[in-house]
Amino acid sequence: HAVLLILIVNFLLITTDLPITIHFLRLGSFNENHFYLCLWWNFFSSVLSTLSGFYMLWASIERYMLIFYYHRFLGTPMKRCFFHYLPMPVLLIYTLVFYSAVIFFQTHCSNYEHFSYDALFCGKPCYVHDRILLSSIDFFGHKILSAILIFFCSLLLLMLIVGRKRQRHHRRSWIRRRQHRKMASQLLSISLLYLI
Repeated sequence: HAVLLILIVNFLLITTDLPITIHFLRLGSFNENHFYLCLWWNFFSSVLSTLSGFYMLWASIERYMLIFYYHRFLGTPMKRCFFHYLPMPVLLIYTLVFYSAVIFFQTHCSNYEHFSYDALFCGKPCYVHDRILLSSIDFFGHKILSAILIFFCSLLLLMLIVGRKRQRHHRRSWIRRRQHRKMASQLLSISLLYLI
């Protein structure tokens, strides 16, 4: 499910962000009548790019759980609901609430004053300039930490699979090992594409 959600989120990011970017680059700037376009452009771009990173991180963690701890985390319907289905809507709700609060409902600053209509994305929303804590959470927590954790989770998964491959297993586990290798190779290829 996580890979499907990554594809959907990235599709939405490309279909909403790219046409506005092309329109902006064609015109060279927006006039001040496009304030709400700039506001929504920042919102959609921030939500979808952060959500893509969160879903990729969750896919990395979930693959690890599927391969090595299936019965512990996903063995019963209740555990499957809690560890497989629930994190994805929670990440969606968190991302929507965070960016709605910092872009639309910011009381300490005005986006109208901070937007530069001749800059890509009309510049940045006011919380990036005026609210250091929120800006740090957004940049370091949502962007940098997600990318680092995706890399290390994928690397850990690769190392564990290679380590398990070297150990002797029974003949009956051959099918499971092939499935594990397939899941790991899918995750690694998606992780490499995401990090590039």
